[in-house]
Amino acid sequence: MSSAIHLSRTVCQALVEWVHSHVDAYLPVTYTEPEARRRIRRLDPAGARHDPSSNTQTDRRIWRLVSALGVDDQTVAAYLNEARGVRLEPPKPATGERDLPSPMCSEDKYTTYAVTRAAAPRVVIETGVAHGASSAYILAALQRVPCAVLISIEKDRDPRVGQLVPNEWRDRWTLCRGDSLALLPRIAADYGGVDLFLHDSLHTYRHMRAEFEAIWPAIRPGGLLCAHDILHNNVFPRFVRRHQSEIDLCATNINFGMIRKKGKKRCQGRKGVRKSFGILNRIYRVCA
Repeated sequence: MSSAIHLSRTVCQALVEWVHSHVDAYLPVTYTEPEARRRIRRLDPAGARHDPSSNTQTDRRIWRLVSALGVDDQTVAAYLNEARGVRLEPPKPATGERDLPSPMCSEDKYTTYAVTRAAAPRVVIETGVAHGASSAYILAALQRVPCAVLISIEKDRDPRVGQLVPNEWRDRWTLCRGDSLALLPRIAADYGGVDLFLHDSLHTYRHMRAEFEAIWPAIRPGGLLCAHDILHNNVFPRFVRRHQSEIDLCATNINFGMIRKKGKKRCQGRKGVRKSFGILNRIYRVCA
């Protein structure tokens, strides 16, 4: 009797996973999954600090997210001031009927900058570039990390992709055009691991899950997996549930999610980063 019950539960679980993997990709609205949400809350530090002098809800949400990484209040305030000081040229208007997706809002830009500054990664990979707002803010934060590099993957062949990235920061930037699912394993292998990954490409259940699963083995201990627009579907909480034993921190800022892999972060020497960067320059198209 017990074996029959166990078998039925296994079959039901497999059926649920199949339905979510084949149906969620086409659902435009978010629905809730109580169990996964509870797991996220257990991993999300309850004692995250807030800046008492902050007058905006935006600052408080960013404060909560970055404080989860163990950053003190004064440092978070400095990160926010630095992010507000980043100045980018406005994007060029569309010349035809088709336009690129709109750039990130200010809160998402500041969140991306502050998380990158707090993590101080040497190797960053992002999927989804569009005008290049997230790329520019990541590169602005990486200017304070010696030899750090950003590899951006974009499927769109539009020549305006990445137009917001200033020329003076492009020596640390590699733009790879192609399918992220095909490029992610190759790029991660060339670098020997990833310190920070940001998803901001196609926001369907199937694609987000495929990107997360493709990059997760390559994320180094102590590294971060971040995702924008996590409310488009339930892949983020489900991924947390599936890999809970490998995660020591999960925090969210409404539509921005962050997961940290268990283990102590190890520093990579300059020689290794430079060598890998040279290999990538030969393999992939580099944005000049």
